Amino acid sequence: FVVETLESVKRQTYQNIELVVSDDGSKDDSVAVCKDWIEHNGSRFVRTELIAGENIGVAGNSNRALAAAQGEWFKDLAGDDILPDDAVEKHMKYIETHPDIKFFFGKEIHFYGDFDNKDYKPQEMQFKYVFFGEKVTAQRQFRMLTRQFFGAPTASFGNVEAMRSIGGYNEAIPMTEDGPLYLALAKAGFKLGFMDEYSVYRRIHSKSYSHTIETNAILTLAEIRNFQQYSFRVLQVENSTSY
Repeated sequence: FVVETLESVKRQTYQNIELVVSDDGSKDDSVAVCKDWIEHNGSRFVRTELIAGENIGVAGNSNRALAAAQGEWFKDLAGDDILPDDAVEKHMKYIETHPDIKFFFGKEIHFYGDFDNKDYKPQEMQFKYVFFGEKVTAQRQFRMLTRQFFGAPTASFGNVEAMRSIGGYNEAIPMTEDGPLYLALAKAGFKLGFMDEYSVYRRIHSKSYSHTIETNAILTLAEIRNFQQYSFRVLQVENSTSY
């Protein structure tokens, strides 16, 4: 799948792209495949870097890529997903019209099996009008996130400086990269934005990580404490009201 993913990045209509591939201790030939692809296609990019790291989990692996990034904006993409040809161009246009937003989401199109089969299921962002409303503050978003999780890591786009300022991805929860990041950004005062455009094709298959662990993804109380971002007093107040 990773070559399909890389080819979709290569096809981007927006040209000023840096490619960082961070491998989280793969046991197969993924690193060799990526290295060979970059050797043949690297000239298309402003810069390329291949990181062959030890297995530390999704959050830590994402931090490796974030630390290596030299560009201003960061697009997190799983190694089995596909970008529409104009995905990055759409993101850059959104930035021009929303200069105050430092982290935002697009919408996902799920697909099953091979991409060429065109078994596509467009997804809508849940509660987008409630969560991303014009008058909704970052603080309000944080309070909502403590009560209603949502994740769209492959549809997200973030400012590198803003993401680094809150410590990047929370490695205390090694296999969850999205929820802790959104909480930290919102708590720090970065309002999360929404781009009403489809920005990624997300592959759904039986061997994907999210599919195999979905029923075991509930956090323990100890893990929640590791976030060191929750205020249980706020949680009690918020849970006493409706939303």
